[in-house]
Amino acid sequence: MILLLVLFGYMDVMIIIKWLNDFKGVESTAPSIVTNMIDVFLGGGVVPMENRPLIGDRDTQQKVSVIFVLIALITIPWMLVPKPFLEYKKLQKSLKAQSTACS
Repeated sequence: MILLLVLFGYMDVMIIIKWLNDFKGVESTAPSIVTNMIDVFLGGGVVPMENRPLIGDRDTQQKVSVIFVLIALITIPWMLVPKPFLEYKKLQKSLKAQSTACS
């Protein structure tokens, strides 16, 4: 849930902020949400100079993007490691129960 909230929630917030901003007359400076999401991972969240940042200034948006990427990267092993570990412990417990039952 955290991974989805971080990635899709951040994208949803950027969409809403873009809707609320008026880019009339300066449409060329309106940021692309898709490009922004790609730049979050590939470009370290850097806002191109030709686009206006959606969240605060350029540094603020980059910091927010980097924090969300770090959270997303932390949640991936957090999701993948506990399940095999718990299954291994359950297997060890059942093997131990079987060996004591046979004795």
